[in-house]
Amino acid sequence: QDAALGRLAQLEAVDAVSLQLLEQRQPAEVLQRTLRLLMPMVGATGGGYWRYHADQQFLELTQVEGTLQELLGLTQTADEGIISGIIQSGQTRLVSDNQTFEHQPRLPTESRSVMLTPLTSDDRVIGVLTLTHTSPNAFTNADVETTKRFAALASIALENARLLEGMRKAQASASDRNALLETLHGVNLELGSYVRLGPLLLSILERAMMMLGGHDGRLYLLDESGQSLSLAAHIGGQAIQRIQLGEDVSGQTALTGLAMMLPDYQDWSGRFPDTPLRRWRSVISVPLKRGSQ
Repeated sequence: QDAALGRLAQLEAVDAVSLQLLEQRQPAEVLQRTLRLLMPMVGATGGGYWRYHADQQFLELTQVEGTLQELLGLTQTADEGIISGIIQSGQTRLVSDNQTFEHQPRLPTESRSVMLTPLTSDDRVIGVLTLTHTSPNAFTNADVETTKRFAALASIALENARLLEGMRKAQASASDRNALLETLHGVNLELGSYVRLGPLLLSILERAMMMLGGHDGRLYLLDESGQSLSLAAHIGGQAIQRIQLGEDVSGQTALTGLAMMLPDYQDWSGRFPDTPLRRWRSVISVPLKRGSQ
């Protein structure tokens, strides 16, 4: 009877906190709240969440509480230890004493009792909830059922939070897109008022730098020979006056007719070996075309 009453009390506690869990709006908040609400219910001294990266087949400990805090950021392959079986089976696993268990999870030595429960989305395991205790045989069957129920709630709350996050990003992207279109419309009106080439090219460069947040800018025009480019406008720093077709990032862009984006210009093998552009890092280069040329 005492066990039944204790079980009933746990279920009532889960129902009482379920709304708190579902109200969270960020995935990290859902996971943190899950651990902080669940751990006292089952008497756990440590808790964590292993995020499963299915595309790269590894797990990362992205959320920790209590005695597991020192392990934040720990990674392991998806086929390593007991967690691999949970990912494949989607079933909760209880380890009575981690120190005598053959396939020990990567946890501190003081973690004796361990409970591992999967979180799912569309019947796919997306992560594993881990609860630990410093004593062996600390978790009961009732604790396992409570954790399973919490994991189901957390899976729903996590999916809701991710959907909301996706909607916010889509709205922000649409807002940025509208702002970009308005800016481009203003640029078109302004550029149409120029009658001389020099000021027109400088204005194009200024506008592009403002929109992209650039520090330096160069605009090159292809010579009549079609074999080299001459500097037509530049803003910031030193500038190379003439570039051969295929040379450096501007010459490559002119040669291929394709835009280029370099995460780090200094690591790019095609840069000038002895160049005044030593402070360049992120670089984007796009061709100016007339018709198909």
